[in-house]
Amino acid sequence: VASVIVGATKLSQLDDNLGALDFALPPELRARLDAVSAPERRSPYVFFEPAMQAMVHGGAGVGDRPDGYHAPVRAAGGGAKVK
Repeated sequence: VASVIVGATKLSQLDDNLGALDFALPPELRARLDAVSAPERRSPYVFFEPAMQAMVHGGAGVGDRPDGYHAPVRAAGGGAKVK
């Protein structure tokens, strides 16, 4: 047999079929296969991709609270009430 058409409909079936081959993909090849078969990112998720983040931040480091950060000062009390 020169080739096989795998008709698995469940991940467990595919795992069983590939396990019968006694074959392991090298990590580099698996990474290439994952990259080319990844679904296209759609909005708004594309904004979290590294290329878009680089355009947004311009290479500047962005963190939660930079050194020297001080919490906002809040006055005690209920504030002014509008009637």
